[in-house]
Amino acid sequence: MRCSFKSRLTRVNETSDADYFLDDVSVRVHAFGRSEVLSAELAVHSEVLTETGDLNAPHNFVRFHLSKWIPFATRVVYLDTDVVVIGDICDLNDRPFHEESTDMVVAAVPRRHLPLSFYLKVFSPKMPIWLPSSAPSFNAGVMVINMQAWKKLDVTSKVRSWAEQNKDRDLWRHGSQPPLLLLLYDRVEWLPEEWNVDGLGHHGDIAAERIGGAKILHWT
Repeated sequence: MRCSFKSRLTRVNETSDADYFLDDVSVRVHAFGRSEVLSAELAVHSEVLTETGDLNAPHNFVRFHLSKWIPFATRVVYLDTDVVVIGDICDLNDRPFHEESTDMVVAAVPRRHLPLSFYLKVFSPKMPIWLPSSAPSFNAGVMVINMQAWKKLDVTSKVRSWAEQNKDRDLWRHGSQPPLLLLLYDRVEWLPEEWNVDGLGHHGDIAAERIGGAKILHWT
């Protein structure tokens, strides 16, 4: 394993390469191949790649398969690899989904300045007419996932179905984010913005107060 904290890892079982302790925290490593998570339909359009960097990196599509790889979890805190966590991640885990009957599937920070139309209508004008184009989008790089609701809605299969309908790029060109927005735009619980202060790395106008109050910094 290649990582900066390798010296702090100890195997739970000498015969397993998957389960470790990192100090006092239990860690499970799941190795996967590119073809296991990224289909041709989900791949980002080449023109968008030149605008935004490599959105076809396999880790961008891992979020669709967590229910298969972590079947025992009732909720999962999903974090992109380009974040710095400053706040207490347990606070984030415990914050949403307090109603037992909730049908909310994810909790995320709203992007009110980037409505759903930014990801769909601007790139491909055949956006479904039933989609409220002015509703806020959300960045899927920081999410709490209600795994029971995810499985009940069968999100993984429906993402695959949407991707197949988008094989000619009639609906979107932007990869892993749009299918989640199409499926979950009305099943998301909003989190306070300090849990995902994103845009670092290419937005130079983020207020110092926002950065200073951030619980998660995100280099989107």
